[in-house]
Amino acid sequence: MQAFQKETTLRKSLQKESQQINYSLQYKELYIENGIVLEANGKHLSLKETQALIVKYNKLVMQKYCQNRNISRLQERINYYQET
Repeated sequence: MQAFQKETTLRKSLQKESQQINYSLQYKELYIENGIVLEANGKHLSLKETQALIVKYNKLVMQKYCQNRNISRLQERINYYQET
């Protein structure tokens, strides 16, 4: 169930990002963002490449989440020791 929810969230996020890219491409034929050339009719990926990209993206999101959680915990410890 949680995997389905993650996939739904990812799809919504991708749709939102796609709309932003389409808006940027309205005025340019070729658009470069974060070192990636974006084309008006999109990039063509196989189904396996798409799955690999989703898995890689989720790994990066989880790494970021864990790092932010560790930062929050360390900040709480620092605040605790500063107060005592």
